[in-house]
Amino acid sequence: MKKLIKKLKHRWIEKVICLFLAIILWLYVGERNKPEKYITVPLKLKNIPAGTAIASQYKNIVLLKIKGRETVIQTLSSRDFNAYIDLKNASLGKNILPVTIKTPKGMRKFKIVKIEPQNVEIYLDNLAHKEVPVSPTIINSPADGYIKTGEVITPEKIVIKGPQSFIESIDVIRTKPIDIGGVSGSIYKEVEFDMPNEFILPVDYKTAQVTIKIVKDFKTKVYKNIKIEINGLSRDLYVRNAEELIADAKVYGPLSKLKFLEKNKNFLYINAADIDDDGKYEKPIKARLPKNCSIIYIKPSKIELKVKEKEK
Repeated sequence: MKKLIKKLKHRWIEKVICLFLAIILWLYVGERNKPEKYITVPLKLKNIPAGTAIASQYKNIVLLKIKGRETVIQTLSSRDFNAYIDLKNASLGKNILPVTIKTPKGMRKFKIVKIEPQNVEIYLDNLAHKEVPVSPTIINSPADGYIKTGEVITPEKIVIKGPQSFIESIDVIRTKPIDIGGVSGSIYKEVEFDMPNEFILPVDYKTAQVTIKIVKDFKTKVYKNIKIEINGLSRDLYVRNAEELIADAKVYGPLSKLKFLEKNKNFLYINAADIDDDGKYEKPIKARLPKNCSIIYIKPSKIELKVKEKEK
């Protein structure tokens, strides 16, 4: 026993130092070998001063790096943490404020080793209100033969709020797009407002009711002295009175198609495919029309063809 005590006392200071270093190394290695986990947590703003508004974008997600017992950290999620910035003492203009993290109560077997970002830049501006008109955003065109004649929107004006520096430049609030492509009658839509940015908010209304008036745009038009085409005639034959073959036509259809026919006056024709010899033939005049158009009359409805064989 005395020999053991004597051995322990021999160079005891070095032995104590070695023991101390061994303990430190054991703790260091143990800490390094603890499992790690990254968790993203939504960042909230608290205690925004009365009469002010947020006037800048900020990173609204915080990344946490945690270490601890594997059985503990594997059960943790973003719902277990609360990340926020306290603006209680913030002032107008630029503020650089720390991120505060609240951890689950009663859980001590882990620790947060990294918070990113640790500070966030927030700009504050005076809160302002303004009444502005509302305008519907209408895209595409109605069905062929229909036109938009107007729209009615309720409310006609709304009150918006937001940073004063932003509010001052806003003269109108538009709605989200309303697509009238291919529509063949008046429509009613309830649509949200298309706010200029995330800092401008409507105060008294969240949506607008829009009635868009769409009516038929069908007209009639008379086309005079339309040259008649001869289709299907044998190559060995020709029409001696071709220059005299003209007629008038009255057409009903969409205004856009009637304007097209005005520029392209070649829609009347005669089918001569059954003519195979010299002679005179009375043939009905037909019309080749765009979609949604119809013939009211063709005058004359028939015409005489003077057909002769070509000289060989």
